[in-house]
Amino acid sequence: MKKTPVGIFSSDAFSFAQTPPPSGGSLEAHRAAAWEAYHSLPFPSRKDESWRRVEGRTFPKSLSLATESSRPAPESLRAFLAEDSPLGTLLLSTGASEGSLDASLAEKGVRFCDLRAAESEFPNLTRRLAGKLIPPQEGKFAALASAYAKDGALLYIPKALHVAAPFHLARWLAGEGAHFTRLLVFLDEGASATLVCDFASSEAEESLFHAGIVEISLAENASLHFVEMQHFGTTTRHILHERVRAARGASVKWTLGSLGARWTKTFLSLDLDGEGASGEISGFTFANARQQLNHETRQNHLAPRTESNLLFKNALKDESHSVWSGMIYVSPEAQKTDGYQSSHTLLLSENARADSIPGLEILADDVRCSHGATVGKIDENILFYLLSRGIPPKEAERLAVEGFFEPVLEKISPAQTRERVRLALAKKILEEL
Repeated sequence: MKKTPVGIFSSDAFSFAQTPPPSGGSLEAHRAAAWEAYHSLPFPSRKDESWRRVEGRTFPKSLSLATESSRPAPESLRAFLAEDSPLGTLLLSTGASEGSLDASLAEKGVRFCDLRAAESEFPNLTRRLAGKLIPPQEGKFAALASAYAKDGALLYIPKALHVAAPFHLARWLAGEGAHFTRLLVFLDEGASATLVCDFASSEAEESLFHAGIVEISLAENASLHFVEMQHFGTTTRHILHERVRAARGASVKWTLGSLGARWTKTFLSLDLDGEGASGEISGFTFANARQQLNHETRQNHLAPRTESNLLFKNALKDESHSVWSGMIYVSPEAQKTDGYQSSHTLLLSENARADSIPGLEILADDVRCSHGATVGKIDENILFYLLSRGIPPKEAERLAVEGFFEPVLEKISPAQTRERVRLALAKKILEEL
């Protein structure tokens, strides 16, 4: 009897990967090593815990590398770049970029540019950062993205420099095929900054795939506010590996929102690698139709007196499916750790499905770690309160859902970005309820 394959994706889907990745640039050796790793690593299988809840049957049967598209970035993405008077802006599309950096920051040593320019102008910095947090061996798609990513960005903040205004990075995907990106961020000792990223794609292409790498390093006492939004088109498939590493006394506030894509798989890791490091992660998703949004998070406490707090909020309509899998890991050396994670999901239709899987792996004995997860419908008490004040049922339901997300949204700054995200979420809620 012929056995049913356990692989999620057919290797035929990656027939484009038959020629070596782009040559040249300061990352050529890294790409060559990633190419070798790609061929040596297996495709994901339902035997792998990270992948067994991913529906891969909707993946395109064949893909080629995406080429430059004539479809321009939407005005909404360009408007985002001007929000909150940023000191640096960057708009990326396949094979092209445009942007600006405040001259006074450039004189102080700040670097904010596309990856192609970074490889040419700052080769030592790109070699120092690429692949150090997410090596190609992390997985089949991490290796693939590492080998092919020529588009992307670099942000570097020198020692003890505090940048109050944000940096804005937009990524526009248009054109069928596979798109690969890499984001490298390094804040030196005592530096602080805010980076806001917005990823979007067109609705036209049925076979648009994106794989990305995000590596963020925070030196001692550095501080970063990182906001990332994803509102891809409804046919886009999206896989992302991202990791923040915080050294002694460093801190990060990390907010991510997922509103688009046909399906996503995001690996999100926070490594608290030095004593006193801290991290706060907030995320939200709103899925409808047959969207599948899958997030796997890790809070790794690797040093004493580290703190982490994670909050995820999800709302699901129609036949959509969300997966949140979270793990707090505490190493034997990480005494006095304080870690918490929670996930809350609203089911707005009978056929929606949510999987919430919190976990703890604690190898130290003087810690405070806990987790919680809930899945359910809108609180009847909240609806009763609103209805009793004369609010129509549909409006009451919409207000209840908006209020459900507010604890995450209020963590976003700058103010204009927070309001834009709030309006984007409210628009989707209004369309669906």
